[in-house]
Amino acid sequence: MNKKLSELLRYGVLTSGLLMLLGWLSTLDFNKKSLPSLSEYQTSASLVTILTQAIEQSQWGLLLSYAGLALLVALPVFRVFVTIPFFIKQNEKILAFAAAFVFVILIVNFAISLDF
Repeated sequence: MNKKLSELLRYGVLTSGLLMLLGWLSTLDFNKKSLPSLSEYQTSASLVTILTQAIEQSQWGLLLSYAGLALLVALPVFRVFVTIPFFIKQNEKILAFAAAFVFVILIVNFAISLDF
C-alpha cells in the first residue's frame, strides 16, 4: 500500500506542478512586461471573488494555477486520510486515533482560514 500511495503522491505533485506551470506560462504576455504587474501584492479580494472573476473573464491560466495549488495542498490531507483505515486494519488504534485527530485539525484549519 505504501508503494502505491507514494506513487500516487509523486504523480500528484508532478501533476500539480505541471498545472501551475501551464497556468503561469499562459498568463504571460511576451509582447509587454508581465512581471511588473506582480510587484504589488493585492489582498482586497477573497478567494471566491478571485475565482468568480477568473471564470467570468475566462482567465483559464489563473484557474489552472489555482487548480494545481489546490491539488498540491490536498495531497497531504489525502495522505493523512488514507492512513486512518490503514492503521485500523493493522490494529494500531493509537496511531489511527492520532491520524484521525490530525485529519480533523487539518479540516478545521482549512475551514477557518477560508475567507468568503
